Amino acid sequence: MSKRILEEGTDIIPEHVRSIFPVTFGLSSKFPPTALLHGDSDILVGFDQSSEVFEKLRSNDVRVFLEQVAGEGHGFDIRFPDDIDIDNPKAEDPPFDESLRRTIAYLEECVPRSVRDNGGVW
Repeated sequence: MSKRILEEGTDIIPEHVRSIFPVTFGLSSKFPPTALLHGDSDILVGFDQSSEVFEKLRSNDVRVFLEQVAGEGHGFDIRFPDDIDIDNPKAEDPPFDESLRRTIAYLEECVPRSVRDNGGVW
């Protein structure tokens, strides 16, 4: 399908699967708060794509956060530590930890405290 999309455009995407293409079909004021993390050394997906999504969401009055992660490429998130402490940075933290701290802080702002305190139950 990706070859056909490149050749013929997104109109060929069947209606029943368009929900898996939110950037093309789903960015509206009903989109949930969103955090975008993008490594500035990503050679597979250009940073401009995340910037465009950020601007589209913002123009729809969606709460959105964009973090450009210095020196990181595509898939850097697979190295995320299991035990990052956003409140207590350490001198030996990898450079992307500060980006993660800002992103986690943003996401925590988006989730009501009552939900966080209730183990994530809405």
